[in-house]
Amino acid sequence: MAFFEKGNSVPVDPKFLSYSYPETTLFNEGQVNPQHLTYYSANYYYKITYPHENGQLTARLTYAVQGIPTIYTPTYMYIFSLLHNNITGITSPPDPNYVGELVIEHKNNNNDNKLFLCILLKKTEGSVGGKPSSIDNIIQMKNSDPTATSITDSNQYKTSCQLMFETQDIQKNQNCFIYNDTINPNNTVIILTEPIIIGNPDNATLISKLENTTDLFSISAANNYQSLTSGAITNAPPETSDNNVLGREVKDEIYIDCQPTGPSIKEITSYNIPIGSALSQDMQKLDFMKTSVNFFLFCLGLVLLYMGVPMLYKMVVIDKTLSKVEGDLERKKTIRGADILLCSFMVYYILSSFYYGFQGDGDMVLITNGLFAFVVLGISISLILVKKLDPDFMRHVDDKIEPAGYNEDKDHDNTSYTDMTTVFGILASIAGFMTSTNGALLHILAVDFIVFMLLIIFRYGTKTIPNDKAFADLFKRYCLFYIPLFVALFIFLSQP
Repeated sequence: MAFFEKGNSVPVDPKFLSYSYPETTLFNEGQVNPQHLTYYSANYYYKITYPHENGQLTARLTYAVQGIPTIYTPTYMYIFSLLHNNITGITSPPDPNYVGELVIEHKNNNNDNKLFLCILLKKTEGSVGGKPSSIDNIIQMKNSDPTATSITDSNQYKTSCQLMFETQDIQKNQNCFIYNDTINPNNTVIILTEPIIIGNPDNATLISKLENTTDLFSISAANNYQSLTSGAITNAPPETSDNNVLGREVKDEIYIDCQPTGPSIKEITSYNIPIGSALSQDMQKLDFMKTSVNFFLFCLGLVLLYMGVPMLYKMVVIDKTLSKVEGDLERKKTIRGADILLCSFMVYYILSSFYYGFQGDGDMVLITNGLFAFVVLGISISLILVKKLDPDFMRHVDDKIEPAGYNEDKDHDNTSYTDMTTVFGILASIAGFMTSTNGALLHILAVDFIVFMLLIIFRYGTKTIPNDKAFADLFKRYCLFYIPLFVALFIFLSQP
């Protein structure tokens, strides 16, 4: 883990960093939720929806990069145990008085970039305690007893609490560290060096036992954090003779707070890049190349679908059914059952991709996967239905086996081939094949073991996998889904 040096911190100056968190009310129900980092984690942290005052969010943070200020609005707060235990001179060597960390997540008003403001939490000296902070108020509210009704009960249920970050908790004279997140380089992390003091010793003890890792951003100091931190002052806009700081003009004790948000992406494209310039022409060529490459990949995907889907379907469904199932009617029911299962799996994948993709801030990767799977399903159904009209497609490679004579609807005697008993029988056969030592079980376990060891190396050896949550997600995705599916399919196809 790379360390921050206290001497490399810089004073917080409104020229490059200013924040405003007016006093507001936080409600207990629906706004404060304990969260686990992974399914296997025993510890938890608090995720808090940043409250709106009278329906409007008045809190904001302004951060200037190379003299250009950008406004961020807070969306969530998180209370962890100590995350940044790598600040030499503050949290390293370990200081037991630093018990936790408050993280305020901000969203850029112009794009999806985020800024995380990290504030250390320190317990008060002595066992008596001190003045309660906003963090004390949150902990006391969340842990209050809903069944306590007496006004004399110290643990009486609290439906709300006050947040007083600006007026009480966050000190005015601060130093800070600034670095770009290595997980998402577009996100910025700022650490304030002056802590919020936890007034209640019991609350400090509880905070010290919370989750001490996060997947929001990287904890380790970036290689260029010194230049970013020192560059914040170097690149800050100079003060004018009228004491103008970030659009704030002070004259005769009256100020106008304009806080510019900066131009949008469309405005930058049309305003900062002259039309007809060499740079503009190069960007047009680049856009044309991207479009051409995407069109080529789309055409290549269509060719692969046209060639691969019918061939794979014939190998997995038609040939195996004709060679292993006896009787024309049973063969037709088996093929229909396989069709139902394949379509059901694809529909489930599409719906789950859309469901999880549109949750929260949205995940374009999942949404794109859902759209791609929807297109693949539609094209595959069309190709297979057309191929089934070809007698050779419905014939086994062994000429001695007659064509199945498969009819997608019903034959002349009104016999239906849709049999749910056959569908469940196929599912049982698949499960038996994947869990039997005579099937694919040993091969699946062998590949799972190899991949699991590689994940261990990438997580704890090379640190390529940044945290335990990413490790758990990769383990579930590959070891519990992709490997059993594709290894079992390969073994199934390789059998005579």
